[in-house]
Amino acid sequence: MKTMYKIYLLLLLIVGVLLACQTKQASQKDSLIGTWQNTLLKVELKSYQGVAGKDSSFVITQQNWEDMLKMKPIKTNYSADSTWQSTYFDLSGKATSVTSGKWWQSGDTLWAHTQIPKDELNFYLCQVKDNKATFKTTIDWDGDGVADDLYYGEQELVE
Repeated sequence: MKTMYKIYLLLLLIVGVLLACQTKQASQKDSLIGTWQNTLLKVELKSYQGVAGKDSSFVITQQNWEDMLKMKPIKTNYSADSTWQSTYFDLSGKATSVTSGKWWQSGDTLWAHTQIPKDELNFYLCQVKDNKATFKTTIDWDGDGVADDLYYGEQELVE
């Protein structure tokens, strides 16, 4: 009888842990749903277009975003149906281009499958806290064919 009781408690504990994990993952996804605006962008280029020794980095903040990029901060909407859309604006606020695709999370990893304008899959270490989200990854920022550039971005929930 004691063995049966121990097995029952063990099964109950396992079910509880599984439910807690599912709730955490669902709440992480729920915390990203909405419209977010870029507030910080930092990129470290390990080599510029494949040329060793041409390492560089730049940081773009809310204060210098428009001067540095000649555009308004990007707004990205993450929908509950697992679609996302990023809208780019010129300095007058007019939408100039859109990228979109599907997204999902696995733990702290955000997967973004871009479908428009090109088919591309990226993943980010993503953390959301107090209506602010951070995104970290390694990508091919400089277009040299090697994903060796460190990307760090911050966004704030605006809608």
